[in-house]
Amino acid sequence: MQFHLSERIPVAAAIAASARARSVPQLCAALRAFDAHPAAVECVAALPKRTRTVNPLMILAERPEPEDLVTGHPFSGPNGQPMLRAMKMAGLQLSDFHISHAVHWTPFDGKTPNATLVSTSRPFLFREIALVKPRAILALGRIAIDALIGLREPITPYVGTTMTWTQGRLNIPVQLSWNPAYCLHVSTAQADLERGLTDFVTRFGETRYFREAA
Repeated sequence: MQFHLSERIPVAAAIAASARARSVPQLCAALRAFDAHPAAVECVAALPKRTRTVNPLMILAERPEPEDLVTGHPFSGPNGQPMLRAMKMAGLQLSDFHISHAVHWTPFDGKTPNATLVSTSRPFLFREIALVKPRAILALGRIAIDALIGLREPITPYVGTTMTWTQGRLNIPVQLSWNPAYCLHVSTAQADLERGLTDFVTRFGETRYFREAA
């Protein structure tokens, strides 16, 4: 397939490196070794958080926080806490999902990833999806949504809707949601996030995903 900005050196290198991976462990090794973008040299790559479920539900966050890299778990930083609260309210936990990031590296300056960095991560993300074959994806925030389906406009009208990620014979539903960090600034967004997560699991998951909340 044709990737956005594939003529740029980091993106072309990412396309080649990701295509060689024949398993998720191999893809993780490729991410660790990748050095064709300055952010990949400066930062440690955030690796997918895997579940034992075959064809799992997948959650796609925008980018890792520093705390995620320290703990090895997504949503460990302040911006991720609303997602953990939403999971607790639904009786869910991280291990119920395959969790990954649209951008695998977070530069130390904390700036929003530019188009080249998003495009450099995209081949790794698409290869991961092709290997994992999730039954559905919950995309959290504008960067995650753009990385998956190329929606480059305000996401507000689309939150809660479902689109489709297509590659080859794979057609995977993608439910659109807020970035959990948005809940820290807009009081009503936490309830939207919780409803969206519950709806996502109800529509695409199995009854075993629901547990009695602690």
